[in-house]
Amino acid sequence: MKAMRSEKNGPKQGKRKSCRGISLSFLRLCAFFLTCVMIPALMVMPAEAATRLSTPSNCRFVKWQSKTMTYAEVGWNSVSKANAYQAVISWADNTNKKYFNTSDTSITFTGLAVNRVYKVRVKALKVNSEGTITLTSPWSSAAYIIPAPPAKSVAAESIENHTVRLQWYGVSGSNGYDVYLTTNPRGNWHYSLSTSSAKSTTVILKKYRSSKFKTYQNYYYRIISKRWVNSRYINSPIPSPSYYAGYFYFY
Repeated sequence: MKAMRSEKNGPKQGKRKSCRGISLSFLRLCAFFLTCVMIPALMVMPAEAATRLSTPSNCRFVKWQSKTMTYAEVGWNSVSKANAYQAVISWADNTNKKYFNTSDTSITFTGLAVNRVYKVRVKALKVNSEGTITLTSPWSSAAYIIPAPPAKSVAAESIENHTVRLQWYGVSGSNGYDVYLTTNPRGNWHYSLSTSSAKSTTVILKKYRSSKFKTYQNYYYRIISKRWVNSRYINSPIPSPSYYAGYFYFY
């Protein structure tokens, strides 16, 4: 009886095994295809995540490293998990780009043209022990390096009745200039006039602080380039508080 039951149940059990076999094969096939789909996706994820470091904030002009305004330092805030940074410097119109890597949160650019505005952006990097970049961030907002017109390019000319014409070479990428005067270059400087384009490089000066120019008095002048950014004018600080482009006097 046990044998008969075994023989009668044998085929049924075999069918069940066959059904299970088909189900397992189907599941294995599905798993195979899922694996084929998932593995590439997992392989792509690190590349997508590679731009997930925080963007460096407060990218800014720090200071001139030379009185000639040909060396300038730009800095930014550190980024968590980053161990390196890449800076790109270009002309104001985004042409002539050059890239530099550093492990610091500032960089000094050398050999700058004195008649051109520069733009700088930076992004954070994470570099492994083999020198491979594993994480990056988006590019930061731009910092601008805005030199004043070179002192040797500024000319003061007396025209009439204690009136002076100032002229200078333009700075490409600027959006105008502010003119300041003082009688003491180590003291307070006073705003005099402005222009509103890079090519507006001439002003007529008739007064100093609302008064006519005096005889035998030195009047020092400085010209500051400026650029219109985010609905406001910005400029780079002068190399030193006592910086001036020249002076004039009447006799």
